[in-house]
Amino acid sequence: MVARPQDGNGLGGPDEHPAEHPEADLPFVDVPRLELDQLLEQIVERAEEVMATQSRLRGLLRAHRAVGADLELPTVLRRVVTEARALVGARYAALGVLGADGRLVEFLHEGMADEDVRAIGRPPRGEGLLGALIDDPRPIRLPDLHDDPRFAGFPPGHPPMASFLGVPIRVRDAVFGNLYLTDRRSGDGFSADDEELVQALATSAAAAIENAVLFAETRRRQTWQAAAAQVATDLLAGEEPAEVLEGLLATVRELSDSDGAALLVPVDSSGEASGGAPYHEPDEFLVAVAEGESVARVENTRLRAGDSEAGRALMAGRPVATSDAARDPRLTGVPLTRLDVGPALVAPLTAAGAPRGALVVTRRRDRSPYRREELDAVVSLAAHAGLVTAYARVRLEQELRRRLDDRDRIADDLRTSVIGELLAVATDLTGLAGSVTSPVHRSRLLGQADRLDRVARGIGSSVFDLNRREDGGG
Repeated sequence: MVARPQDGNGLGGPDEHPAEHPEADLPFVDVPRLELDQLLEQIVERAEEVMATQSRLRGLLRAHRAVGADLELPTVLRRVVTEARALVGARYAALGVLGADGRLVEFLHEGMADEDVRAIGRPPRGEGLLGALIDDPRPIRLPDLHDDPRFAGFPPGHPPMASFLGVPIRVRDAVFGNLYLTDRRSGDGFSADDEELVQALATSAAAAIENAVLFAETRRRQTWQAAAAQVATDLLAGEEPAEVLEGLLATVRELSDSDGAALLVPVDSSGEASGGAPYHEPDEFLVAVAEGESVARVENTRLRAGDSEAGRALMAGRPVATSDAARDPRLTGVPLTRLDVGPALVAPLTAAGAPRGALVVTRRRDRSPYRREELDAVVSLAAHAGLVTAYARVRLEQELRRRLDDRDRIADDLRTSVIGELLAVATDLTGLAGSVTSPVHRSRLLGQADRLDRVARGIGSSVFDLNRREDGGG
């Protein structure tokens, strides 16, 4: 057999069955390669998305562990701000805490330079977009906050900001505060995924905040209970109620971190402190005790009971919390509002279902408003103050009754013994004068007898007048 010449591919000559192997000389088809490239790109993108999602989930877990790792409320709040900022890559983050009056009482922030903070000055008051989230606590996500009609502008010195994400933090049924995030570092604005992540963090933060609040409240309650127990101890030890109230007022001022404290008690038209049974609506409230340099000078000033909203609130036994006492119509007429007072709490004193005055604590204008738990604590201790005032009234009535009983006993002694003895001596002197021969001596004896008779009649007249006043005759 004759061997055939072969070409370089080892498959025979170039003319041998050329259609059976077209791929031998043609390039790779473009369409399948394009589809494969697209598929590979999709796989890479999906892998990157999975990795990004895993990274975010790890970030959320890390944030969850961080905010729940401590029970000190200031530390928890600071970690919430730090973790929220890191979780979504925001340039700036802040947490606004709401007070008892529903406005911002604390504003923690991160990302802003110290010189910017100094240039801005006062912290936000909860206006514009911040206030919108307070008034309607639902998440707000904006690509550019300048385009929103609720944006109220920035104060001088404030750094520029564009994208915005705000999420409320709910502790049980109440909004504790709001998370504010601005300027995502990627420059794309915050996404729906970012919003969900921050909402998940807000849920974790709410649990951590609640635990910290409960822990702080437990410690604070123990302190307040110790103060209340001290009141009972002082009363049982025989301390004067006025001194007990002064000590209680000093304790309330210290525990509530206040600059001033005052006790208002009702007085009737005669100027006497009211509060006994039966109850009569007071005409005025008197600032009976005032603690603190800022409020001491209003001691012994008065507030008309029915001529002001404050007086009516005191008579109705309604607590009042305000961030600006001087401008709050509910406190118009209260002497303390004429001073340099900003935040204030007014807690009613009640006993037997009737108002017995009010306990007032105040802070300077430049200080933060009171928290809800501080209002609750002051109201609780005010109830003890009400019991002290009621006890003081009972003790005063008991002392008055004791004195009246002593007076009656003395009057009976005067009637039964002293007056009788005086009249007996006067009679003896008159008889003795009849046996005396000297006119001078007789006259002196008769004069002394008359004098004793006048003394006896005067004592009898005084006893009669006292009895008539007790019976309501004068």
